[in-house]
Amino acid sequence: MFNKILLLSLQISLLGTTLGGNILIWPMEGSHWLNIKIIIDELITKQHNVTVLVASGALFITPSVSPSLKFERYKVPFSKETIEGMIKNFVLTWLEHRPSPSTLWRFYQEMTKVIEDFHMVSRDICDGVLKNEKLMEKLKKGNFEVLVSDPVFPCGDIVALKLGIPFIYSLRFSPASTVEKHCGKVPYPPSYVPAILSELSDRMSFADRVRNFISYHLQDYMFETLWKSWDSYYSNAL
Repeated sequence: MFNKILLLSLQISLLGTTLGGNILIWPMEGSHWLNIKIIIDELITKQHNVTVLVASGALFITPSVSPSLKFERYKVPFSKETIEGMIKNFVLTWLEHRPSPSTLWRFYQEMTKVIEDFHMVSRDICDGVLKNEKLMEKLKKGNFEVLVSDPVFPCGDIVALKLGIPFIYSLRFSPASTVEKHCGKVPYPPSYVPAILSELSDRMSFADRVRNFISYHLQDYMFETLWKSWDSYYSNAL
């Protein structure tokens, strides 16, 4: 009888009102914003207060007014047309240089040029937040409990560290599986797991496995080269 009373008391105690926390979200353009919108809607349903960082040159993100949703705008030296042009260039490069045994090297060369442009814009986005002292001070006073950001673009982790809060990456995968392999330590054996961007499936012939092996090494080389320039940026920011 005593155990039943104890269990009933525990159940009653769990019925109390649960107050949501303050969530900071730093989304990037394109698919990440489309995915994150679903998460934002669910967070608001769970009575969380959500603040979204949005660049002045954002293409897809349109600030709106809501009691549980706030947008903090920061200035960047590029326009919506810049982002739109980069996305179009990415799609056209992919369509015109589809990866195949004969075009593999050319494909990664062209993709490197496109992603370099993304990294240049990323630098402006990072500076727009990290070098905005007024905004950073406001974020520190926001009592945020977690930061949700995009692993493909840098600096989300820097902001989280400066605010002293944990951060969560929200994305299906990163190009070359860089984040998964080097940060998450997830094994990616080339004989079984097709490389991102390779357009291979999990059913590979011997020739496909060789091509997959080459794809992994080319991707690693490409992205390590692109990310190398961020070493000094992170050192200075932290």
